[in-house]
Amino acid sequence: MSCTKCKSSPCACTDHGLVNPCTYTGDCPETSEQCEEVVCEECVRQCEDYSLRITDTGAIGLADPGKLLTIGSNEPLSMTLQKILLYLDDPVCAKEDSLNGHAPYYVYITNITQTTLDINWTGWSSVTVDFLVKMSIDDGVNYIAILPAIAPTTPTMTYTVGVPVPLVPNTDYVFKVTARAGIDCDSVQIAVKTLPL
Repeated sequence: MSCTKCKSSPCACTDHGLVNPCTYTGDCPETSEQCEEVVCEECVRQCEDYSLRITDTGAIGLADPGKLLTIGSNEPLSMTLQKILLYLDDPVCAKEDSLNGHAPYYVYITNITQTTLDINWTGWSSVTVDFLVKMSIDDGVNYIAILPAIAPTTPTMTYTVGVPVPLVPNTDYVFKVTARAGIDCDSVQIAVKTLPL
């Protein structure tokens, strides 16, 4: 924002909010959006020219102490949140591990249609042998692997689900990506609904 509102005076001096209809201001009913601006988590980034990290010195009992969590320069907030969720669920698979691998750090869905969608992922270990995309139709209780396994080929992987066997329109699914190396490590779970007919 600029340092003056309506070109009247410097910030925090004598300015006052504009009086506009509810659709233009925050003077709306409790049930409406309270934020002046909504920014998607994938649009917020760690912009400094350095990384933030937590290092395990062996205190939590991992077999191979190392970097538990690193927030890299220019990393999207959605990736950071997924790393934190992974650490809370399985510290071994969240840790940066050049021997056994780790889970993909950033999984997201694009191109949702009535019968297909794309699962995208990035941020895996250099020792990853391949990936399995897994799907659940019972809210993540049971998963089936969508075969065949996929070898890492590009920095961001994409897999289209629903080809050749289409997904069911207007149906809830849960997906995860398993990175296979020294150990198998699951990504966060992504819950999504296909479009209605």
